[in-house]
Amino acid sequence: MFYGLSKKWHIDFTGKYRCIHKNHTKFSKKNLINFKKNNLTPIVLQRNIFNVIKSHIIYVKKTPYHPEFSIYKNISNSECIDIFIENYLFSWMEWFNSWNSVDLDVIKINYEELRKDTFIVMYN
Repeated sequence: MFYGLSKKWHIDFTGKYRCIHKNHTKFSKKNLINFKKNNLTPIVLQRNIFNVIKSHIIYVKKTPYHPEFSIYKNISNSECIDIFIENYLFSWMEWFNSWNSVDLDVIKINYEELRKDTFIVMYN
């Protein structure tokens, strides 16, 4: 996920206001152009893939309106992991690698470290 520009909000970059917008996109040349044009520094929150998988399974199993709920609700966590790997791992790796190969000043924050000690992560 990165914080930066939002298409859904009107933002006047000629004025004094800036915007933080949560987004789940991989890095792209379009992002780079927007960041440079508007003098923005992206903040990328990265999470350990094992925790991503665990969190995804818990979320899907307790969220009846999730598209995969009917699949996940009656199978083991091991089977859920297999489904995650098949459906999401490649795109997560693309996202992760795209932000780690950026030729741009990026603020990278590790989610697990942030939860463990927010003050140290945010002020170092």
